[in-house]
Amino acid sequence: PAGGAEEAGDEAALAALEPLCGLRGSHKLHSFAFLPPRKPAAAPSAAKASRKRGSAPPPAVRVLVAQRDNSAAVWEVDTGARTAVPVPGACAPPAGHKHEPR
Repeated sequence: PAGGAEEAGDEAALAALEPLCGLRGSHKLHSFAFLPPRKPAAAPSAAKASRKRGSAPPPAVRVLVAQRDNSAAVWEVDTGARTAVPVPGACAPPAGHKHEPR
């Protein structure tokens, strides 16, 4: 009985998650990490006020993605349009031969 309740809680937690979009890199994706949000261009008092209004999602989320070919790229995900684009100039080319240990 206890296991059933735990599984129901896990299913409810998964149902609360909603994918924003898919990323399609040039190679298989190895791992990812969310980057800290960019500092807002508005005045600090405006940023504090927007945080107090509610928990609205940020307009964009940055994701650092490591690929199987040892390269890394930063993607910017637009939460409104649900699209992702690689950030130009924020990619690291693979170092060494692609079959070397990572």
